[in-house]
Amino acid sequence: MPEKDPSVFSGKPFLKRSEFRDWLRSDNAWKASELPREKRVLLERKLFDTSRFGQLIDRKDAEKVYRDFMKSSQGAQKKYKVSEEERAKIIRLLGNFLGK
Repeated sequence: MPEKDPSVFSGKPFLKRSEFRDWLRSDNAWKASELPREKRVLLERKLFDTSRFGQLIDRKDAEKVYRDFMKSSQGAQKKYKVSEEERAKIIRLLGNFLGK
């Protein structure tokens, strides 16, 4: 029996932006990041810019953004314009999103 996908993707190859936004509004996202709801919802555009990622968010794109944040604090702070404290919360949020 195949192992269940613990991520928000639940075995799907991609998510619609509206599904990601709904997840960002959820209690699970708050528990993972402790960021206020307004800041979490704004992350959708900050992390997955529509001009770069389009209307769908696939697992590879989400993994790439997660790796960007894990790699270097200065790189993530410049590229995504976040503080060190926000960076740590976003790492937890994306880890939860990806089922890590």
